[in-house]
Amino acid sequence: NRVITSKDQVLTDIRMLITTLTDTRELEERESSAGKELEAVSALMRKLVDNYARALIEQNVYDDRYAELLEHSRLLEEEIGKIEEQREQRKARKRELDACYKVLKAAGPIVEFNEELWNVVVENITIQEKSGLEFSIRTTI
Repeated sequence: NRVITSKDQVLTDIRMLITTLTDTRELEERESSAGKELEAVSALMRKLVDNYARALIEQNVYDDRYAELLEHSRLLEEEIGKIEEQREQRKARKRELDACYKVLKAAGPIVEFNEELWNVVVENITIQEKSGLEFSIRTTI
């Protein structure tokens, strides 16, 4: 059994990994962009309804254009929903990884097998006939 001599470096690397894996800035930008586009489509729909109400366009033109805008609006709302879901998944992952980090940080020097740490980190082990053991690390805690 070896002591993890560079525990501080391991903790620093884990913290950087957590930051990278759970960053939501790109998702927030995509959501903002889709939201702005949805607002623009809604404005076009209101203008179309207004023009139809003032008899500036014919029924078939109105129906076709409204259906197009409605579908575009539905797709944008669906995209926003998916982005929100991804953002929430990353936030949940961050909470889980932070919990793992705290356990490792509080563990002190690791000089012998630590069952609690093992159970927090390792999901399962598969015995490969030719290559030995294959460890699966938890992605959720």
